[in-house]
Amino acid sequence: MKKIPLAIDVVNRKFSLMLSGIQLAAIVFAAVLVTLDVLLRALFSKPISGTSEYVGYIMILASFFGLGLCTMDRSHLKVDLIVQNLPAKVQHVIDAVNDVVVCAVGCIMTYAAFNQGAVTFGLKTRGMFSGVPNWPFYYLMGIGYLSVATGAVSLLIQDLLALRKPAVQSEAEKGEDC
Repeated sequence: MKKIPLAIDVVNRKFSLMLSGIQLAAIVFAAVLVTLDVLLRALFSKPISGTSEYVGYIMILASFFGLGLCTMDRSHLKVDLIVQNLPAKVQHVIDAVNDVVVCAVGCIMTYAAFNQGAVTFGLKTRGMFSGVPNWPFYYLMGIGYLSVATGAVSLLIQDLLALRKPAVQSEAEKGEDC
């Protein structure tokens, strides 16, 4: 039986890859900004005002926009050395429990980030040196956590479907999977 990709899996993977591309661009931009700041400071004694604050904002993108791919690739919160020695069904049960917990944390953090964004929007807080409003960065964090929550839902569906399958596949079915 061929594996049919779930719509939520396809959409979330594309969304997470897009966020990962933004993450990469943010890291490159931060590196260029810091390098330029160091050069201007060393050569002309004229650093870029607020560089550390800008880099802090950029690191929000660099940190949170990669979370979705980590979730989709299951590259978090599991000790493979131990789990891989368990029977397949037990592994799927452990993965399903993990998916529920990750989804719950992702939802809570998405709510908290969007809520904090709304609060800081109302307070009109800004960066100390740059004057950049703080509220958009909370929403960006929420987007990162949203990709975690949707990725966990996708993985949970896959694990539940795997648990429903019979434990032993016929040789014909194994050949179709390849």
